[in-house]
Amino acid sequence: GFQGKVKLVLPFRPPGVSGPTTVEVPADKDVAVYPLNASPDAALADWQLVVVATALVKNEKTPDPAEKKKRRRDGETTWVSSELVPLRVAAPLIEMAAEKATVEQGQETRIVWSVKKPATFTGAAKVKLMGLPARTDAPELDLAADAAELVFPVKIAGDAPPGQHGNVFCQVRIPQGDAWIVQNTAATQLRIDRPLPAKEAKT
Repeated sequence: GFQGKVKLVLPFRPPGVSGPTTVEVPADKDVAVYPLNASPDAALADWQLVVVATALVKNEKTPDPAEKKKRRRDGETTWVSSELVPLRVAAPLIEMAAEKATVEQGQETRIVWSVKKPATFTGAAKVKLMGLPARTDAPELDLAADAAELVFPVKIAGDAPPGQHGNVFCQVRIPQGDAWIVQNTAATQLRIDRPLPAKEAKT
């Protein structure tokens, strides 16, 4: 079989759907993930997509000098298209929201997410807190289908950057059959304050 790097391109993306311009498959791999994101205002519909793969295939014969100038690295770019791939842009399966949180450097806080719209699934969804500033840490949690809230403990290092961090959100991976549906929630805010100076003891 072919051995070499392959570049994947989506020549068409539905309105409101974004993703990387290209995805590269390394020479030692035969599988790649092409991530796509749907904006909140993306149209709910079924679409048909194609993925175009390009690769540089080396020539087995040495071309004449005039032809060689037209070829890159003694090779030719080969283009291959996939069959039509169905993509469904659907309404969010789950809706979660959280109040703003405030904490001092060197302390620990909790960010409580309320489940506004539960999802129907079997097993447990995996939820990760994204957009946290540097020098902070929160574990990945499981979310049951009947859960009403999810509480993240967040550790704040003493040198974590102070200020308002307004793009903290949950990435939810929901099991659906043999696959996972990945969804991002609306964002909340985490404010990190510097500790108040210690009061001097009266003499």
